[in-house]
Amino acid sequence: PIFHGWIIDNFRLKVFALILTSLVYGIVIAGRSYERELYFSVAIDGVAEDQVLVGEPPEVRVRLSATPGGFSALGDASRRVIHLAMPVSGKGQFHITDSDLHLPRGVKALAITPEQFNLRLEKLVTRSLPVRVEQRGTPAGDHQVLSLRPIPDKVQVRAPQSVFATLSTLVTEPVNLEGRAD
Repeated sequence: PIFHGWIIDNFRLKVFALILTSLVYGIVIAGRSYERELYFSVAIDGVAEDQVLVGEPPEVRVRLSATPGGFSALGDASRRVIHLAMPVSGKGQFHITDSDLHLPRGVKALAITPEQFNLRLEKLVTRSLPVRVEQRGTPAGDHQVLSLRPIPDKVQVRAPQSVFATLSTLVTEPVNLEGRAD
């Protein structure tokens, strides 16, 4: 009998309080955010076919805050790509902001690492370079090497223009002559 009065007295008010408590709890839980670290790859747009990037764009680590559903909206790693445009000058200092991430609603970037990086664009050049054979070791007995000649003796090389400032000859892998008699 004591419990009966406890349940029946102000029954409508108790039901209303229970519904209101459940709603507030649901709102608090739904609005709760979680943090997670995800990686984004960087794609540089606007690179012509006769040009090449010198250096690699970094992988960008982003610490995010979101509701549980917000993280699922980000999708898998193949969809997490930051597209940046290469400046016309060919040199670029890129600064990554929240807007570059194209985050879905309810997802917020807390930290981006690295926030900035540099890349350079160079013209691809083709040059004909001589090939030199490198030898290692000594032949067996009285044998001697009179000449080692690469075939072909010149090759076409396509590379960024700056590579040719330090590259004038191509050297083969060492040819091991140690103990050879043929």
